[in-house]
Formats: sequence, structure tokens, C-alpha cells
Amino acid sequence: MWFWIWFVLVVAALAGAVLLARSLWRRLRRTARTGGEALATLERFAERVEALEGVPVGPEPRGVDVFADAAARHDLAELVADRRAQRRSRRRARYAADADRYETWRTIDL
Repeated sequence: MWFWIWFVLVVAALAGAVLLARSLWRRLRRTARTGGEALATLERFAERVEALEGVPVGPEPRGVDVFADAAARHDLAELVADRRAQRRSRRRARYAADADRYETWRTIDL
């Protein structure tokens, strides 16, 4: 009788080990495939970074010259004033669009 009990226990343990090994193998394959895809994506990203490396991001930085003449300082002041005016006009346009949107929402909410 004990022989059959131990036989069933050993066969069940072997069957469980086979199922566990199959599950682990599938997960390992899926992880390897995902890792390969991640490496391919990183390679494409590295290529894009290398391609965009020479592209300037913003305006060319201006050197600071403390002892610049009055004309250069005046040009710089005009540039700063122009950029501030552009920011203000964009802000005003954004506020006007927001006001229109809020008014539409208020009329819908009635």
C-alpha cells in the first residue's frame, strides 16, 4: 500500500515539476523576446539621438559683454523688449481664447 502512495506522490511531484518548468520556459522566452525588442528600440533611439545631435535646440546664445558699447546694449535691450512683447501678445491671445472657452462652458452649464 505504501508503495502506491509513494508512487502517486512521486508521479504527481514530477508532473508538477514538468508543468512548472514549461511555465518558466515560456516566461523566459517571452522575457528574452521583450528584451530583444527593447534593445532594438534603444538602438533606434541612439540613432535618432546621433542624428539630432548637431541640430540647434534654441536660439544661438549671446555672449555676455560687460564693457559693450551703448549701441550693442541698445540692440540687446530692443531684443529683450521685443521678446517680452511677443510673450505678452501670446498670453493675451491665450487668455482671450480661454475666456471664450469658459463663456461657452458657462452657457452649456445653464
